[in-house]
Amino acid sequence: MKKILLACILMINFALADWSYFKVDKEYTKIGFTVKHMGIANINGSFKDSQISIKFNETDKTPHSIEVIVEPKSINTNNIARDRNLTTQTFFHVKKHKSISFKMTKFEDNKVYGILKMGGVSKEVVFNYTYNGVITTRESETPIHGFSLNSSIKRLDFNIGKDYPTDLVGDNVRLSIDIEGTLYK
Repeated sequence: MKKILLACILMINFALADWSYFKVDKEYTKIGFTVKHMGIANINGSFKDSQISIKFNETDKTPHSIEVIVEPKSINTNNIARDRNLTTQTFFHVKKHKSISFKMTKFEDNKVYGILKMGGVSKEVVFNYTYNGVITTRESETPIHGFSLNSSIKRLDFNIGKDYPTDLVGDNVRLSIDIEGTLYK
């Protein structure tokens, strides 16, 4: 009887939750990274092609679920030769690994936990979550929300440039995902 009561309470709480889907505005959303070059300069890059699916709690302004799929062939570091090199088998090997994905597994203490799949490797990654706010513009009566996710990984853990010296391209890579969009039911 206690199990049935607990299940009913959980179902009611879930049904009453203020969840909405998040419609991502790709024009103002960026999936980026920063890595050291020769230990002295930051190289910034981003991925132009991505799919992002988010379920969001309007009341406490937190994600319920996040799924991101990125096409590594869309990498952009503002250097065409470097971008071509990054898509080869030396780094992202885009002919073999067509996508990079992240799927949230839990949200706790302003941290988003999930599995990052890249370079044929799946590992848990923890992102710091920051809700940046909400605004309604003159052009749209629909509230626009923004939030950021930031983390750091080691590229060698994911076989990215595994034969490339870390004194040329650093092992530590900062990840940033800045998202803006609207909510719908």
